[in-house]
Amino acid sequence: MQDLGRTAAGLPASEIRDRIARLQGRIRAAAERVGRPAGAVQILAVTKTVPAETILEAARCGVSDVGESRVQEAAIKRPVLEVEPLLVHHFIGQLQTNKARRAVEMFDVIQSLDRDRLAESIDRAAADLGKRQRCLVEVKLSVEAEKGGLPPSEA
Repeated sequence: MQDLGRTAAGLPASEIRDRIARLQGRIRAAAERVGRPAGAVQILAVTKTVPAETILEAARCGVSDVGESRVQEAAIKRPVLEVEPLLVHHFIGQLQTNKARRAVEMFDVIQSLDRDRLAESIDRAAADLGKRQRCLVEVKLSVEAEKGGLPPSEA
């Protein structure tokens, strides 16, 4: 899969449109090969270090989901991105418990729920804000100590 995000910063709008169109074409072809509808594949544009203006251009080209791995960086971009209210904002990567409240305020989906303490912090923040927070649970299937996630028995 082509890494669009890392190279998209500063590109002209026409190049962003072309890259997204090529990616969508590759997705359609791959889906067709395996007998699935192309609409079953969701593009999540990882926007770490990508300027907000580039993200807005991607949204105009049909990208609906964007992912950030840094709460602070998202906080800077989010006011600019509010002009695209249909964008779905995902937090990706490991979330520090002390940043859970801010993440709940800013993100529609938290993709990295990997420990009980974080789940409790997210739950408290969401309750305080009157929000039902969407989360994806990270399940640890590896025996490697450095890998995160909940054991399958607790997920």
